[in-house]
Amino acid sequence: MGSTSSIQASAVIKLPMANPLSVYVPIESLSEATVRSIISVATSFSFPNWDYSERTLLIFLLAINEKLKEIETNVNENDKKTDEPSVQRAQEIRRWLVDRHNTPLNWEHLKQKYDQIAGKNCDDLAKYHGHKGADPYFELKLKTVSDS
Repeated sequence: MGSTSSIQASAVIKLPMANPLSVYVPIESLSEATVRSIISVATSFSFPNWDYSERTLLIFLLAINEKLKEIETNVNENDKKTDEPSVQRAQEIRRWLVDRHNTPLNWEHLKQKYDQIAGKNCDDLAKYHGHKGADPYFELKLKTVSDS
C-alpha cells in the first residue's frame, strides 16, 4: 500500500475561519509588555505586511477583548464572584488595553480594520515571485476522513 502521509493538492481546501475570535487566549500568562507590544503592532499599521502578521495580532487583540468581556459578563450575570482571581486578572489586563496616549482602545474601529483586511487573499509574496493562485498558509484546511 502507498503512503498516505503526503498531501495531494486536491486535498487542500481554502476556507475562511468560522470565528477568528475563537482563538485561545492565555489570560493567566499575558504580561503587560506582551499586551502593549500586540497593541503597538495591531493598531499602528496602515497596510499589512506581506505575511499579514499584523492581521494575526489584530485577531488576537480582538480575542483578548472578547475573553475579558466573557469574564465580565459572567460576573455581572451571576451576581457572585465565583472566581475572584480571574476577575481581578481580567481587570488588570483591561487596564493595559489602552493606546499610546493612555486612551481606551476603540474596539469598533479595530473590528472595522480587521473586517477590511479579513477578506483579502494575502498572497502578495506569491505574486511577487510570479506564482498565480497561491493560497495563504494560515487559512488552509486539510480534508480528513471525518470531513467526507
